[in-house]
Amino acid sequence: MERKNLLSFKGTGSTLFGLTIVNTILTVITLGLYYPWAKVQYLKYYYQNLHFSGDHFTFHGTGKEIFKGFIKGFIFIIVVVAIYFIFIKIGTPIVGALLYLIGLLLLLPIAMHGSYRYRLAKTSWRSIHFGYRGNLTELIKLCLKGFGLTIITLGIYAPWFEVKLKNYIYRHVRLGDLKFNFKGDGTKYFFLRLAGGAITYITLGIYFFWFAADLYRFHVENTTIEHNGQEYHLSSDVSGKKVFKLYFINALIIVFTLGLGFAWARVREMQFFADNTIIPEEIDTDNIVQTEEDYSDAAGDSALDFLDFNIIF
Repeated sequence: MERKNLLSFKGTGSTLFGLTIVNTILTVITLGLYYPWAKVQYLKYYYQNLHFSGDHFTFHGTGKEIFKGFIKGFIFIIVVVAIYFIFIKIGTPIVGALLYLIGLLLLLPIAMHGSYRYRLAKTSWRSIHFGYRGNLTELIKLCLKGFGLTIITLGIYAPWFEVKLKNYIYRHVRLGDLKFNFKGDGTKYFFLRLAGGAITYITLGIYFFWFAADLYRFHVENTTIEHNGQEYHLSSDVSGKKVFKLYFINALIIVFTLGLGFAWARVREMQFFADNTIIPEEIDTDNIVQTEEDYSDAAGDSALDFLDFNIIF
């Protein structure tokens, strides 16, 4: 029996290409000021073409909100940098560097918290909104502990930190009364990355596609959705062979079009991961109830752009 996939991506490369050309031109001629509006156009494109149980998602954010958030994020970073140079000027560069590091470490969880609250509150499906219910203080404590242990262990703790962070964020995400969770195990993730990295190195990179498939399945298959007291596990049938085929063909498209085919390659990638992420069809999608509120401060979302950090949901 052929499985029914509740998730699909129906965008086209030609539409994304045209959108990219327009956004690039407007961003250049406005000396970057159009960027927040360009970002909104991309988000609207991706969300509107991502379908769940037959209906697309919608992004309700505006360029004005992103722009205001951009200014707030920029001011925060300027203040952190200014403090660093002030301490250098008065002859205490070590103190300045320490405060600069602390500022950046605090900025990431603050930006993540704000980004999740804004991005999810502005995303809906069948007029039912997502929401993020995390607590900023809890997230800061989690991140400071994770960063500290990762530094002390020279990076060894990173897999455990990533799993704990993803667990915290996912279990505070809602789509109406749908509750998400992530139940990955840090030890399993550590050995998965250790073995995959070692084999990839030994095979001179050939194993990378199988390693990428293993990582993707780990993240998907440890994600759960709870609804009406029932817990459902996501699954994936992605394989190394499929990942290799995807990126090999994408590379050919980009190379032989001198980069102009990037939009078609990106759409193929979105379609691939949607097709290979299996959400149980037993979920009663017709009876999801609205529970979340609107939120319009995009400062965190913009700050993550400064840090070149993408949200993980």
